Amino acid sequence: MVHNNWMVDFDEVEEGDTIVKKRGDLMLAIHKKDTIVRHDWYCKGKPYK
Repeated sequence: MVHNNWMVDFDEVEEGDTIVKKRGDLMLAIHKKDTIVRHDWYCKGKPYK
């Protein structure tokens, strides 16, 4: 189990990217120039959306 439950690799985030986490929403999003990368919350191996 990871400490924060979002599997985000530091190599995935670059300068100029925006990290979005909305209150009450379990999804974490990384907005890049031409792509949006989404990470769901995991608990005991089960993804929650």
